Order: sequence, then structure tokens, then C-alpha cells
Amino acid sequence: MHPLLIVIIGLTVITAGCLIGYKILFRRRVYQQNPEGELVEVRAKIPWKKYSTFGGGLFILLLAWCLCVKIIPASTVGVMKTFGEVDRSEVLPEGIHIISPITSVVKVPVSVQTSVIKNASAASKDLQTVTATLTVNYEITPNEAISVYVRNPDLAYESQFIIPAVHESLKSVVAQYTATDIIVKRQEVSDKLTELLREKLSKYHLNVQDINIANFDFSEVFNTAIEQKMKASQEAEKAKFDLEKVQTEAKQKVVAAEADARAIDIKTRALMRGGKDYVKLEAINKWDGHMPQIVGQGTMPMIQLGGK
Repeated sequence: MHPLLIVIIGLTVITAGCLIGYKILFRRRVYQQNPEGELVEVRAKIPWKKYSTFGGGLFILLLAWCLCVKIIPASTVGVMKTFGEVDRSEVLPEGIHIISPITSVVKVPVSVQTSVIKNASAASKDLQTVTATLTVNYEITPNEAISVYVRNPDLAYESQFIIPAVHESLKSVVAQYTATDIIVKRQEVSDKLTELLREKLSKYHLNVQDINIANFDFSEVFNTAIEQKMKASQEAEKAKFDLEKVQTEAKQKVVAAEADARAIDIKTRALMRGGKDYVKLEAINKWDGHMPQIVGQGTMPMIQLGGK
């Protein structure tokens, strides 16, 4: 039956009862003959017996209404119990329901819930202590709420199921990696941990949505070793760069020296083949564009090619 129809029926019954009671108790007219023989209306004597009967009936009706009508909030389902025995045949979805007044309802949340596990520790493959803070998002399957309640009536599934499973899964996954790999392969570690935790909690009808690892912490000795390793790596890289720089500069010098030697060799061979022609060629190359000047007298004049 639709919840709105249930409310309308209940309000109609209560209103009808109130109107009938008012008609019976307060609308009855009583007349009495006075000494002159006239009928006059007198104050009716209140029928307390009928009044108490009506009031008791109305109270019982309201009490039965309150006991029979159950409201299940959003993101919640209801598990019914009768004298302590769980009704396994049906789960009440969210909304308004009319049930037996002797039946109680336990509300089980089925929305996504969060569990934070702090300082969960485990040993890595190279025997380093790893500490982490994990956030687990999970939910209960609505159709499995009865099984969850039967297994854990106080609904303390976080302390009884989730936290122990997280510690066990973390130890199992971290033991497969070295401390350095845990840092480098953080996403892979998180995926394996999520998969293993889903497998462990599925038998309790708890669905793991995802796991967020806030941080991986290591021992102070390991952190110091990592810093020293990084420093040594940086120094090695710098030394390698400096060596490559020196080698490059040396190669440049060798190339320059070889070029100079080749040039000298070419000049030497040119002089050996024809010294006068080579001298004339050099004079032409050094000419600055000014006309030659003749100095001296006689048959052997000197010609100055340059301006100096």
C-alpha cells in the first residue's frame, strides 16, 4: 500500500472518531417541564461513563496507530523482529509501513559509510616497518541487511569486521614489496589492498567501494638512508656531468689543434712548391685597396703595397 494512502486512512479514522464522540457527548439536548407547564432546555448531565469509554477507545486507537505505523528514513532499511525473533522473509525499504504492533523494527543504514584506520603498521619485504593511515568507504547491500544484523545485532561491524580485515590485508600486501617499491608503486599497492579487502569483507555482506591511503611512513633510520642515497645520487650525477663537460672541452681543443696543424702543413707545402708565388698571393690577400707607393731611386725601386 502506498505510504500516502496509509496516512490518509489513518487521519480519516481519527477524525471520524472525534466527530462521532462530539456528537454523542455534547450535542444531546435535554428538556424539562417547568411549573408553568412549558418545556425548557436544561443543562444535560455529562455522561462521564460514556465519555471515559470514548476517551479510552480514542487513546487505544491512537496508540495502535503509533505502534503499527513505522517510518523508515532515507538510505535505511528496516529489519523486523517479533519477540526477539528476526523476520527473515522481508526487509522494509524506506517509507511508511503498517506492521503488527507487537513487531519492532531495527533500522540498518545502507548508505556509503567511512571508516578511518590510523597507525596501521606492517613489515615490508626488506623488513622495514611501514605505517599508514587508511580510509575505507563501504556500504551494506540492502537485500543482505538481515544477514548483517543476524551476524552482528549491535551493528558494530566496523570494530568487529572492517578494522581487523584492514590490518590483516595491509600486512599481506606490504610484505610483497620492498620499502622503496612501496613508494614508487603506491597505486599498485593500493589496488591490491582494495581487491584483497573486498574479498575478505564480502562474506560479511559489506561492499568496499575504495580505499584511500593518506600516507606511508617509515622508520627514522630508513628515512635517513633514503636522504643519503638521494644525496649520493645527485653528487654522482653532478660528477658525471662535470666529466662529460671536461671531455667535450678536451675534444674541442684537439679539433682546434688538428685544424691549426693542418693549416700549417698546407702553408709549408705551398712554400716548398713555389715560394715566390705564395708570397705574392699573401701580399694580395693582405692588400687594403690603396695604390702602391714607389720609394727610392735607381733601377731597383721598392713598392709598398700596404698603407703602413
